[in-house]
This record gives sequence, C-alpha cells and structure tokens, in this order.
Amino acid sequence: MRRLIALIILLMFSLAFILSLPGHTSAQAKPEAVKTKQKKARRVAPPVPYRTTDTSSRLALVIGNSSYDSSPLKNPANDASDMASTLQELGFTVILKKNATLKSMEEGLEEFGNRLKRGGVGLFYYAGHGLQMEGTNYLIPIGAKINKESDVKYTSLNAGKILDEMAYANNGLNIVIMDACRDNPYVRNFRSATRGLADISNASLGTFIACSTSPGQVARDGDGRNSPYTSALLEYIKYPGLSIEQVFKGVRQRLIMETGGKQISWDHSSLQGEFYFNPPQIASFSPATSGPGTGYIDSERQKLEQERLAVESERKKIDEERARTEAERRKADEERARTEAERRRADEERARTEAERRRADEERARTEAERRRADEERKLSEEKIKLEAQQRALAEEKRKLEVQRLAMAQKPAPVSSIPRSFTDSVTGMEFVLVKGGCFQMGDTFGDGFAYEKPVHEVCVSDFYIGKYEVTQGQWKAIMGNNPSHFSSCGDTCPVEKVSWNDIQDFIQKLNSITGKSYCLPTEAEWEYAARSGGKKEKYAGTSSDSDLGSYAWYTSNSGSKTHPVGQKSPNSLGLYDMSGNVWEWVSDYYDNEYYKNSPRDNPHGPASGSAKVLRGGGWNDNQRDIRASDRSSYNPWGVRASTWDYFRPSNQGYNYGFRVASSPR
Repeated sequence: MRRLIALIILLMFSLAFILSLPGHTSAQAKPEAVKTKQKKARRVAPPVPYRTTDTSSRLALVIGNSSYDSSPLKNPANDASDMASTLQELGFTVILKKNATLKSMEEGLEEFGNRLKRGGVGLFYYAGHGLQMEGTNYLIPIGAKINKESDVKYTSLNAGKILDEMAYANNGLNIVIMDACRDNPYVRNFRSATRGLADISNASLGTFIACSTSPGQVARDGDGRNSPYTSALLEYIKYPGLSIEQVFKGVRQRLIMETGGKQISWDHSSLQGEFYFNPPQIASFSPATSGPGTGYIDSERQKLEQERLAVESERKKIDEERARTEAERRKADEERARTEAERRRADEERARTEAERRRADEERARTEAERRRADEERKLSEEKIKLEAQQRALAEEKRKLEVQRLAMAQKPAPVSSIPRSFTDSVTGMEFVLVKGGCFQMGDTFGDGFAYEKPVHEVCVSDFYIGKYEVTQGQWKAIMGNNPSHFSSCGDTCPVEKVSWNDIQDFIQKLNSITGKSYCLPTEAEWEYAARSGGKKEKYAGTSSDSDLGSYAWYTSNSGSKTHPVGQKSPNSLGLYDMSGNVWEWVSDYYDNEYYKNSPRDNPHGPASGSAKVLRGGGWNDNQRDIRASDRSSYNPWGVRASTWDYFRPSNQGYNYGFRVASSPR
C-alpha cells in the first residue's frame, strides 16, 4: 500500500510539471495556443503539500518527567530526549524540559506561547504521570505533594492551559502529543480512582491531538529505552511523504500489534490542510538542464505511461488480495452463523430445562410454605400459652415490687459518695464522672454504611473520662519528650503522633507515679460519653450541621493544624473536643463483625486482633464524613461521635492522640 501511494504521488507531480511547461506542443504552435495550454496546465496542477523550511516556523515544547518521589517512571526522560533530537532533525526549534517542577513547566509553557505568537507550527509533547479529576486532565510535575484529590488542581499543570496558550497564539496549526496515561500513583489517597485521561476534544480549529491510549485507559511505560507509543512515533515521523494522519495510523497499528490489542492510541483532528513531519522529496525541474523540446516531453510521457501501468498492475494485485480476503471473511461469517445457530439451540434447550427446574422449585416452595404456616400456627399457640403464664408471673412480680417501693418510701435516699469530678495532682489532668446507663450504639440516623450496623443496645457502668485530650505539656511531664508534629502549638495543644503502644508506656509510668489505675476508654464508653451520656446526637454535643463549627476543629475551620484544647463548646457532660482536633485511640481491637455479636453489658471488643480502633476524627477531616454513626474503615476522615478508624497499634500519625479514663472504684 505504501508503494502504491508513493507511485501515485510521484505520478501526479510529474504530470503537473510536464503540463505546466510553456510552448512545447509543436515547433509551429501559435502563441495563443501556447497560452491556452499553460492555463489548462495551471488548472489541473495539484497543490504543493504544506511544509516549512525556516526552523523558526516550527516550534516544539518537549517535557519528560521520570523522577517522581512516588511511583517513579523509567522512560519519560528518555522519551523526551529522543523526541527532542528527532524534532530538531525535522526542522523544529525545541524547548526541552526533563524532570520538571510545576514552576519549570509553567515557565516553559509561557516561553512556548510567547514565541508561538510569531506564527508557524506549534507542537507540545509530554511523557510522564497524568490523571483526570472531574473530567479535567492534569500533568503531574516532579515534587508535587498530593495527599488528597483537592491537592491535584493546585500542584499540577491543567492540560487545558496548553490548548489555551495555542489558541491565544493564533498561529494556525498546532499538534498536542500526550504519552501521559500511566496508572494513577495516588489512587490510595483518592475517594474515586478514575483510570487514564479524559477525552480531549475541545481544541480550537487547526489542532491535532494524539494520546498514547484511548480515554479512560492506561498506557505502558515499556521495558526498553522508550515507551511502546513513543518508540513507534519516533520511527514513523521520520518517513518522508507521510501526512500527519498516516503517521499516527501507522503508530496505532504498530502499538496494537506490540501490545496484543491491550493499548490503542487515540487522536482528534480539526486540521484543514496537509501537514508532513518529513515532507515529500520532490525533484525540482530545470529547463536549462532538461531542454524544452517535444522529444523530452514524449520521453517523459512514456515514463509516465510505464509508471501508470505499474500502478495499475499493483492495484490489480491489491484487488485480488482484497477479493481473497473477502472470500475468507464470508467463510468465517458463515462459520460464525452456524456456530451461533447451534449456540441458540443450546440456549433454548437450557431455557426449557431451567423452566422445568423453576416449576419444580416453585412446587417445592409451595409445599415448604404450607409446612411453615402449619409450624407457625403451632408455635403461635404454644407462645400464647407461654405469654399468658409470663403475664401472670409479671403481675405477681409487679405486686412484690410495689410492696418493696412502699417500704423503701419510708426510708431516706442514700447520698452518693462518688465525686462528680477530680484533678490528677501530678499532671493536672481533669476528669468528669460519667454516670452509667444504656443507649443505642451505631447508625441511629439511618444514613450510614453496613459496618455501622446493626444498631444495638449497650449498657455501661459509671466511669471517669478526661475532660480534655491529653496535652503536650502533660505528656512531657511523664515521658520527658514531645513527639508531636505540631510541637510549636504549645503545651496546651493535644499531643499527637503517638501510637497505641506509646500510650501504654505513658499509662504505665503515670500509674506508677500516681498510684492510680488509669487506662484508655473502651469503644462503647467513648461513644456513650461523646453522645452526652448516650443521647441521639449526630456529633459530640450537637446534631446541627450549621452549629458544628462551634463544637469541633475540622477541615473547614482548623487551618490544617491542631489547636489548644477546650477552645470549642463542650457537650452536655462538659467534655471538650470529642469531635475533631485529633483522633483518639481506644482500648478495643477491631473486628468488622463485632457489632453483630457484641454483648449488652460493658463490651470490651474482641479478645485479640491485629488492629486497634481510633474514634472522633481530627483537624484534617471533612464535614460530610462526620455523622455520628460513621465507621469508616479506610482513612480517618470523620469527626462524628461514632466515627472510628482502625490501625495497627504501632502506627503513628500527626492527627492521632488520646484521652485517659478511670474506674470510680
């Protein structure tokens, strides 16, 4: 096929040269006839393909990023170097950026846009990590700090800015090449993980956009020096006489063959004319060397006829090959049709068998339903007899209780000897007495996940719990060090970056010094206290989304840091920061099925496990994830009263803290 295209192009241009020669019809031709033939020749001459010879009229910005802190890539820097060298050979002036930061990429794009305003062809090439978020494509620079989805738009280069620079330059013809669809290296930090890049189809007129794979798919980095896509592209753009569309069709065919169809390149075009990376090499005609005589023209015509016959012969071969291919295709279609007919017959047979099986199942179900109804009627009768006996026993019990109540009414009520609060003399930690009781633990608002259920009744005994989260000053008083990430916040800020194991060391030393028996609260005690003694509260202290900022430090008001304890409003028990500021370790091991099997009275969690539970959320958590019953099990992104996360006891984080509990006895 390539040979046929080359012969046709050569034939057209040779014919144009011959017909455009003035005064060569015969030795006695009149001037008027010569002029008439010149005009006809000019009408049929094909247009000369668009190409540029001045290097300033071809400008390219080439970027390749490999040295990422997270998920480094092998080939993009090599791809950029080789692409820059090849484009320079093809007459492009190249701006090359390798392992570029966001600032370097933006500076390169600004220089590219300013120089492109002078006119000519503009080309942008990028190899490295790229991702899409909410339908917008971003190119990831070296050094980007991406911890969550919202960081992407502020630390990465919006691909739309490249198209905007080209449109503003108004230079007429632009090419965008993206080998940037590798796997998203930040998928663990994202709530949604969309593969590859989004479709790029909003470019201005005169733009050709090529991507290494189809929208929403990922490209391979490759095992050699270059990625499979860039390797094929470096080969095809060097071929003389291939239009830009032919180049990228060839790249796509090579890529499909090398990857077994797993990677298919994609392109969009709004070009109006022809563009060649390596223009056709058409020999110039010089009358001084060739001579204007009719003998020369006849000789050229004979050559053209020979070439035409060769083209016709080649075309016949192609037609014959096409006919053979079509015959084989028809045979394959007939075979598929026979196979499909057999498959349909087999499906019909299976359908008949399935219908008979369903009828048998329905009959068994009816029989089973009748048996269950009989069993239920029998059980109801038995239950009725038992209920009547229980009612009689209950009436007798009520009578006895009434007698006891009347007897106790004659005696004065005892005065509780348990103090409502106390302060630890060594650390200054303040404790509040939480009177025991029963409450509904879990997703009481009905807007949670499966692992927040079932809602179940839990009863806890009296206990003391810290009025505030343990502070940096209190930690230093016992441990003699300060592990906190936000140490500059001061002694009244919560201690953080402590593991569950670190806290056990703290409590052991605290008990040794004070002679008390301090401990971490259980998960049930923590939620009971956070909900102001088991009330139906969405957050610790309130159920109002609009009032949440008065009770908790979280992502909307924390300024991305911790704050001194006790600055927000307490809940009804006088406890501060139960929602937000820092996550709080509790004593329980984690078990996803524990709510289904939890005992009613004073549950302490599973007997063993590999992970411990965190509750309450922290300064970097969102309001949408802070419902009281949320039990998020992936990242600590919630500050609701029943929000929890679980990690290994040795894990540390600059939003992990705790508060201490104690038994009143």
